[in-house]
Amino acid sequence: MSTIAPETSRFLAEQAKKAGLRFLDATVSGSVGPAKEAQLVIMVGGEKADYDEAKPLLDKLGKAAIYLGPNGAGTSAKLAINLLLGITVQGVSETLLFARSLGIETEQMLEIISQSAVGTPLIRGKAASILADDYPAAFALKHMAKDLRLAREAGVSTPLAESAQATYHQALEEGLGELDLMAILRHLQGPSLTK
Repeated sequence: MSTIAPETSRFLAEQAKKAGLRFLDATVSGSVGPAKEAQLVIMVGGEKADYDEAKPLLDKLGKAAIYLGPNGAGTSAKLAINLLLGITVQGVSETLLFARSLGIETEQMLEIISQSAVGTPLIRGKAASILADDYPAAFALKHMAKDLRLAREAGVSTPLAESAQATYHQALEEGLGELDLMAILRHLQGPSLTK
């Protein structure tokens, strides 16, 4: 269930098969809260028969267990969804900072985002942390930086992916790795800006 490179998953599956074992990559989308409430989305790669056998257990862990194909498919989907997560968090952070530079309070902009077509449970769930400038890790920034690096190594090279990978890497070097990925806002605002 770890987020690893797709080729690592395929290697582990091959090693498991040689040892007479079966192997599924079953990565998840969702952090601490969804895990506690069994609301994870589980992305599964491996043999379809093994998925079918494991599905009753996976259904207890999450709200959806989606079979995607052979080993490596689950980890590939995880890298793709985390790319969107990283871009989304960075985009919201940039939006809040831009609005702030124009005199719009962060709380007001969060309300606008929440009520708009781009409002998401993710951003509504991060609002209190944003307003308090306090980022206890639900999904640590260091893990997002690692996942974006893995996505780059898997071949993504789009403009937004390149920007997000660079930004999270810089935040990691700045020492923000143990904080929640929403701490990307703290990195982007820099030391000269205030809340």
